[in-house]
Amino acid sequence: PGGAPALGPTVAAKPSVSVPPGGAPALGPTVAAKPTGSVPPGGAPGQRPILARLPDAQASAPPRSRAARPSRAAQSQLIYWLVGLGALLALLVLIWTTLPRPDVPITVDNVDDLEAVATLSGMQSQVMALAWKPDSSMVAAGDANGRLLAWDAHGVEYSTMEGFGVSINAMRWEPKQNRIALLDSTGELYFWEYSDGPLQSLVQPKHNLAAPAIPLEWNITGELLAAAAEDGSICVWQISGGVAECWQSPTPTLSPLAWSPDGQWLAWGDGAGVVHFWTNSGQPLPSVKAHDGPVRSLAWNLSFEIASGGDDQQIKLWPLGHPEQIRTLEGHSGAVIDLRWSLGGERLLSSSWTELRLWNPDAGSLIKLIAPEDTQFYGLAWNPVSQLFAAGRSDGQIDLFDADGALLKTLAAHDARVWAVAWSPDGHVLASAGWDGTVKLWRP
Repeated sequence: PGGAPALGPTVAAKPSVSVPPGGAPALGPTVAAKPTGSVPPGGAPGQRPILARLPDAQASAPPRSRAARPSRAAQSQLIYWLVGLGALLALLVLIWTTLPRPDVPITVDNVDDLEAVATLSGMQSQVMALAWKPDSSMVAAGDANGRLLAWDAHGVEYSTMEGFGVSINAMRWEPKQNRIALLDSTGELYFWEYSDGPLQSLVQPKHNLAAPAIPLEWNITGELLAAAAEDGSICVWQISGGVAECWQSPTPTLSPLAWSPDGQWLAWGDGAGVVHFWTNSGQPLPSVKAHDGPVRSLAWNLSFEIASGGDDQQIKLWPLGHPEQIRTLEGHSGAVIDLRWSLGGERLLSSSWTELRLWNPDAGSLIKLIAPEDTQFYGLAWNPVSQLFAAGRSDGQIDLFDADGALLKTLAAHDARVWAVAWSPDGHVLASAGWDGTVKLWRP
């Protein structure tokens, strides 16, 4: 009563301070108020009602409160979920690590991923012999105590044979895949049927075959098996009849031997530096005087060219039947004890214990000298499907090189001398045998 008349409708008015009864009417904001004729009690005629008064800003702020915390039950449920998820991940990792590796060839591109996928420790002493089944499904090894074991390509033990009592010095799978030829340190030659059949002893020739390392080779047809005796003679068994025919060397020296790619010709070297050739029917060809001193290594390539290495530190190359085309590779500082052709014959790898030499045989030139300090090489092998070769060392390591001799990777393989390395015939797995009594399988 007695106050100023109310103002007209307003829009978006600022908040006003309330006035106690008897004071001037509040001028608070109004929201789209339409004029009316009503008069509030004690108000002036014509005053329009305020439909929505905004409260004071400070007074209208909601009370602050802490964020709601999950209940103990919710927390426990979250922990259970996390633990379950961790267990599931651990299970998946376990399954992944136990699955077989991808079955792919080992190449220059993936050799850096090479790692041991199986360590086969069933041997009882130094591993002396190592051989793959021709279809790459199985690898076998023999040790110095006469124990023979076989595993599949993923390291699962397949079979064990014991009872030899003496070292297994040499082992070769028959190309037809039915059996393994074994030669022990007493000179006995056996067959082992890989399907768990009994051991079968071949007819024993009169020559003593006992020696620390015996050349033992099948021809490609699997019909003939040749071995070198320590009196310098070569014995060939005709498997169908078990009959052995032996040819005497003029010098009592353990001889290297090698079959031609078609299995029709056998080459062997003697202690006088002469390389002899015999047909698979036992007929001789003219021999070739290749070295001044014993012949230590022989190897054929697919073009029927033969390489020989000798105590005279030289390598000789010539095509079969054409000794007038003989060529000489020189440079080794010791006897050439091992020779390995690459698959296509573009490279020749030679070893003289403390050094490797990689050659371009067509050009007659040295590509790479590999001579690490304080080590010796005991096993060489070219990958059968890619341009890689492996070299086992006396310090337990394995070096892998490309076709130009570049070192790609070194494997810390064994705790003692690496006695042999062997690629599976499909080139997917590398097997290594050590004098620590283990065999290891390597995959990318």
